[in-house]
Amino acid sequence: MLRYVLQTNRPLKISVSRTESVGTETTLAKVVELGDKVLARVIKYFSHCLVNMVSHHGGEVHKPTKLWGEVFSLEELK
Repeated sequence: MLRYVLQTNRPLKISVSRTESVGTETTLAKVVELGDKVLARVIKYFSHCLVNMVSHHGGEVHKPTKLWGEVFSLEELK
């Protein structure tokens, strides 16, 4: 299931005992490759950190916007 969601064939073996941001960065470093498209909903501080991390690892960040409480349709996310 994880390989389907992340669309990768890399074996994922991650064990990190640190803060949340270190775990997130480690995961992104293992999953995001140069030119990968990443969808990020930017709401608060950690969302901006996520965007910076993805960009740092060569990912192409797409930031759709909607007002708080509104939902994206599947067509909008494609």
